[in-house]
Amino acid sequence: MSTAEPGIGDDHPPVAQSDDPWARYTVQTVRGGILSSVFIILVVTLYLVLPGHNQVNRAGAFALILVVTALTVIIGMLPWKQILARPHGRMAVYGWAVAMVGMVDLSIAFTHGSQSELFVLLVVTPVFLAGPSYPISAQITLGAFTTIGYVVTLAATGWGIEIAELVFRLGVIMAASLAVGLLNHELGRSFQRQMAEHKASENRVALWSRVAAVARQIDVSDVDHVLVAVVDALGTLGFEASDICAIDENATTYRVLHARNLDADYTSRHHEVTTGAVGLVLQKRSIVVVADYATKQGSVPTLARDGYQTVMAGPVWVNGELGAILEAATRERRTPLPEQIAAFEMLAGQAGHALENAQLLEQQRRDTDHYRQLLESYPDAVVVANVADGLIVEVSNQAETLFGYSADELIGKPASMLMPERVRKEQMSIIDNWIQGIGEAFIGVEHTIFALRKDGSELAVEASFGTLDTPQGEVISVAVRDVTERREFERRLAHQATHDPLTGLANRELFMQRLDRSLHARLTVDPPMTVCLLDLDHFKYLNDSRGHRVGDALVVAVAERLEHMVDGDFIARLGGDEFGLLVEGLDGHGDAIGFGHRLLSAFDQPFIVEDIDCYMTASIGIAFGFASDRAETIMSNADAAVNRAKQNGRSRFEFFDEALTLLASNRVATVAQLHMALDRSEFRLVYQPVISLDGDHLVGMEALLRWHHPTRDEVQPTGFISTAEDTGLIVPIGRWVLHEACRQLAEWRQRYPDRPDGSMSINVSNRQLEHDHFVNDVADALMATQIPPDLLILEITESFFMRDFQAAVRRLQALKELGIRLAIDDFGTGFSSLSSLSQLPLDIVKIDKTFIDSLGSRYDAVVTAVVTLGDAFGLDVVAEGIETRVQRDRLVELGCRFAQGFYFSKPLEPMVAEAIFAGGMGAARPPGGGEGATDSMSGTRGAWPNAG
Repeated sequence: MSTAEPGIGDDHPPVAQSDDPWARYTVQTVRGGILSSVFIILVVTLYLVLPGHNQVNRAGAFALILVVTALTVIIGMLPWKQILARPHGRMAVYGWAVAMVGMVDLSIAFTHGSQSELFVLLVVTPVFLAGPSYPISAQITLGAFTTIGYVVTLAATGWGIEIAELVFRLGVIMAASLAVGLLNHELGRSFQRQMAEHKASENRVALWSRVAAVARQIDVSDVDHVLVAVVDALGTLGFEASDICAIDENATTYRVLHARNLDADYTSRHHEVTTGAVGLVLQKRSIVVVADYATKQGSVPTLARDGYQTVMAGPVWVNGELGAILEAATRERRTPLPEQIAAFEMLAGQAGHALENAQLLEQQRRDTDHYRQLLESYPDAVVVANVADGLIVEVSNQAETLFGYSADELIGKPASMLMPERVRKEQMSIIDNWIQGIGEAFIGVEHTIFALRKDGSELAVEASFGTLDTPQGEVISVAVRDVTERREFERRLAHQATHDPLTGLANRELFMQRLDRSLHARLTVDPPMTVCLLDLDHFKYLNDSRGHRVGDALVVAVAERLEHMVDGDFIARLGGDEFGLLVEGLDGHGDAIGFGHRLLSAFDQPFIVEDIDCYMTASIGIAFGFASDRAETIMSNADAAVNRAKQNGRSRFEFFDEALTLLASNRVATVAQLHMALDRSEFRLVYQPVISLDGDHLVGMEALLRWHHPTRDEVQPTGFISTAEDTGLIVPIGRWVLHEACRQLAEWRQRYPDRPDGSMSINVSNRQLEHDHFVNDVADALMATQIPPDLLILEITESFFMRDFQAAVRRLQALKELGIRLAIDDFGTGFSSLSSLSQLPLDIVKIDKTFIDSLGSRYDAVVTAVVTLGDAFGLDVVAEGIETRVQRDRLVELGCRFAQGFYFSKPLEPMVAEAIFAGGMGAARPPGGGEGATDSMSGTRGAWPNAG
């Protein structure tokens, strides 16, 4: 049966259910109908048996009785509870009632209607066999069918009665039907009222029972449990959704503390107190009911969108203050019953009372369980034991988690059970000593101590002790901290501090420690300790061209091959591409030479890196150390040997000797003095003329750097340029040379404005060209001196193109955009081909002195090729190092048009160079002992033929 109660007049009464009172009543009326049928059968049978009948077909009548009896028995045995529980079970009752009417009509027919008055009352009975279980429409239909059937039967049998008697009998039938119908109607209504009252009573009892159960449930100290129970309890009042919310401190917004069946969009956000039913409760301070909530102004959009129609809300008072607001909602538009409102109010009151109790109990718990709270708030596991017997009396939750035991498993057990058997005696002795005043209150820092878990595993711990006097006696509290992960982290950290993260080899710090320990541990002089430093050759080129990933992979591959070859010796990665080996047992230079060759052989085969064959060589420096030596000294010696190996062609090994000590010492001193040379203005420029062989007139000057050392007189560039390049000092020195040369040329041009233009050539280091600010430095010098850009010539070496040809071209193009000219110096001594000239933005090619010194031999063809190639590409060709008239004349014959050298002039001081700039080459004194003569040089000057 549905929750709605059935009523008389319903066209479609609810389907009967076996556990519903109305269903039980329907089944009982069906049973009454069956008993009525049995009674009718008995009456008809008695009528047929007794004598005095007229026109009775006894055989047919008794046959009919047997059939009806059989049908009645079958109908009586049917499972009417299950039949009436089905959606169309009621039709079986209707069919059975029609069958009863037919049986009565057949009985009248068999008596030929002569005794039909006997069946007047009986014919009414089948109409109402089911009593009030039929709806009114069914009763009317069945009554009409019975009356019509009775009239038709009489007509078919020849009537046998008068009209007056027929009217009388029909009136009796209708009166009986009306009386029985009214009776059934009243009985049904009475039963329904009783049933409704019973249901309402049951609902009220159930409601208050549930409310009372909820009240008992929420009378606890757990505030969260209280909120959940109260909100869930509102479902017993017939509300689909509910929540309890709290007003924020600023009294402008509220938030949901707990909710049931509400959208997260509503429960997860703060809401204005002016929206929804909360604002009404705050105004009225009492329970409010909002009908048609979805259409009310100010309703919460989320609730309105979800279709909630009726909302009830009320205050929750806690200690006289409005502590929270209780809300309930349903999608049904209805007015809550008084008992529902009362129950709602009771729930709110119980919630407030429970919250008060929770606050009180919370305060009591804070007072009575203060020690326990401190125990649990401590981050470490705490075990409390009696000092007298060592039994555990209390443990923290952290201790349960750490050791794997529950509190019940630990309390009352000896504290020693938490220590491994192998160290139990020792660690218990430490605790006993501390109790007696001996020892520290904190152990496990310097010497690791161990604890034992329930599963038998051990863990490294630190422990601190403290004592406390209690009514039960003195106790000791032990705070235990698991340091297993920290110990492992410290181990990894120590490993990382002393090992290279890329290769896993020892790093420089560990190598130095090992070397220092080995030196101090040596008891005899022989054999010496051997240190080998290995540096990969041209590794930077591979790293720049292939990328750091390939470079790192190559370093790893080299490390693996070295480890395989020097098994047993100590190896470390000291830096980017530098490795160190500590070798013991080599007996002097002979064994060291063999070991050096073995190291070099490690590079005979290529290294396969990302499917690339990488051919690599190494320079090796070998130094010997004795017990009296310092580790730093030996490393410095080996480093000096590596540098000499590189200077001597790489892919080789060198031993350290005293000459290297002097060289290294001089290098250190040179570096320190170079740092001060700029500040002290110790650098100066001299100028060597560049001559046109067509008339021997001046076309320009080349600025050459000199270092006027305070104690070493004048130092030639060969004595400090390489050191300046290695240390990077060449960049500031080169910047000074650039600005000073441009300034000098600008000064000469200002003094002698009527003279033709002459250029200024400056040698530029590769380190300068690679510097990010070099192009800006050149632009600044031009802007500061205002000399024409095409008068500035920068001379570069071929080695600049070896590293990254395309990058070099881009850098030279940037310089050419400034309007200057570029010259390649010492052409032919490097590794670039003659064809590279076609790809470079050059203006001048300078033939190296090596080829000039060999003029008159097969090198004439080389000079001729350079001159021809220069003409083809529109390049001016300058021969360097001309010292004789024969060399000059031979160059003229070969077609070279420009030259410089001692034959024309040595490098000149600025004042002498200025005289030549102003008056021509005749102003210079001829070089002593040279073949040249000043009278062969014209005093006129001219510009470069291919100058811009």
